[in-house]
Amino acid sequence: MNLLLHQGALGDWVLTFPILRALVGPTLAASSWSKAKLASRLFKHVQPIDIDQPEWTRLHMAGGWNHVSNAFYQHLSDLRCLISFVHSESDNWAINIRMIHPKLTAFFVRPVPPSDWTGHICDWHMHQLKQQGLHLDAPFSTPRSNAAKAVTVIHPGSGSIDKAWPVDRFERLLDALGARGHLTKVLLGEVELDRWPKSMQQHWIDHYQAEPVTSLDRLVDVLSQAGAYLGNDSGPTHLAAQLGIPTIALFGPTQPQTWAPQGPDVTILAPSSPQPMSWLTISDVLAAINGSQ
Repeated sequence: MNLLLHQGALGDWVLTFPILRALVGPTLAASSWSKAKLASRLFKHVQPIDIDQPEWTRLHMAGGWNHVSNAFYQHLSDLRCLISFVHSESDNWAINIRMIHPKLTAFFVRPVPPSDWTGHICDWHMHQLKQQGLHLDAPFSTPRSNAAKAVTVIHPGSGSIDKAWPVDRFERLLDALGARGHLTKVLLGEVELDRWPKSMQQHWIDHYQAEPVTSLDRLVDVLSQAGAYLGNDSGPTHLAAQLGIPTIALFGPTQPQTWAPQGPDVTILAPSSPQPMSWLTISDVLAAINGSQ
């Protein structure tokens, strides 16, 4: 059995999916419970593990292996391969897990590449595994057809304000699409619900029929009905691309050659060099939407 261990935001978690896709045999996905369940929903060979359980957090302690239950030992009795995005080879967690499973083969991945890395982040992950002797290949299977699904899902948010296209431009885009009879489904995520004023949230709900989405299960449900997706450099955008949905991703201050969503049908709108999101015009986005139809 394999174990992939990760603690991070949704977008970073989704960027580990090529590894999950490539791993052969039963695999435990250990992250926050919602993200672990997401992986198990998308990959039949994956089982979820809540990394915040006490048994797992005890492994951060020196000698923590001696303070876990027999049931925990039994649960991991078939574990043979560990891929960790959280720990180093010599920290308490790694030492404890090896005490539990002396024959465990462990691989440790640094999530963020060095400044001189010029490839994609997923290539950086695979590169590190290859250096440690694990060679994985994770091609996308033929994506399902969305041809009959006319709705474009639009998510205006991002975890970083700097990566979000201005809200007023999203509004003008939605107005233009509505005037042309283009069907849209607008999502408001947890960041928007926390960051946006209540009056703005209500305006989007009333005027654009935006749906507040706070669970990953609901997010997948909505994305599964999409014919296309448009969003900033954000977790939902990465997820849409991984689901095989034709995805338009809006970039500005971040480098798409490193951070672009990975999927079989992704269009990137990015400046020639990093700059604020205000670089992108409504006409640019409308042209991309028309070109993707």
